[in-house]
Amino acid sequence: RCIGINDNGLTRYIHPVECFRAQTVPEHLIDKILTCGVSNTQLYKIAGNGWTDEVIAHNIRHSKLGKQHNDCI
Repeated sequence: RCIGINDNGLTRYIHPVECFRAQTVPEHLIDKILTCGVSNTQLYKIAGNGWTDEVIAHNIRHSKLGKQHNDCI
């Protein structure tokens, strides 16, 4: 499972579709992935084993490195 988050004071796990959205996968591709007959375990692995350029840029922008070199991102 992906990371747990706080939802109305309760801890819950993120569903596979939320993992794909966090990786900025387009909705039409998420629909195709979810309907291909793969187990949730494999979906979590697929969503978690890659970093998109948008996610990397977001992480750098909000890090100390990004604040020092803001003009490069």
